Amino acid sequence: MKIKTILLTIILMIPTVGQSSGFFISGNKLLPECETKDFERICMNYIMGVVDTVAVVIFAEKGEDFFCINSGVNSDQLRRVFINYANKYPEELHKSASAIVVNAIIEKFPCK
Repeated sequence: MKIKTILLTIILMIPTVGQSSGFFISGNKLLPECETKDFERICMNYIMGVVDTVAVVIFAEKGEDFFCINSGVNSDQLRRVFINYANKYPEELHKSASAIVVNAIIEKFPCK
C-alpha cells in the first residue's frame, strides 16, 4: 500500500514539476487525439504504454498490482475509460496525461 501512495504522489507531482521542466503531453493534448477517428496512432499507443509501464514498475517493486484490469478488457475500452474520466474531471486536463491515465484506470479498475 505504501508504494502505491508513493507512486501516486510522484505521478501527481509531475504536472507541478512540469511547469518548469515540461512534460511530454497534457490531458488537453491527449483527449482530442483519443476522440478522433485516427485514435490508434497516438492515443492507444500512449495509454497502453502508460498502463504497461506502471504495471511493470509496481509489480517489480512490490510484487503486487497497482490496478486490476481483467483479461477481457481491450485497449479500446481503456481509451474509453480515459475519455470518460477526462470528461468527468476537465479541471485536471492541464496536468500530465500519464497521471490522468493512471488515475482513470485506478478509478475504474481498483484492486480490491
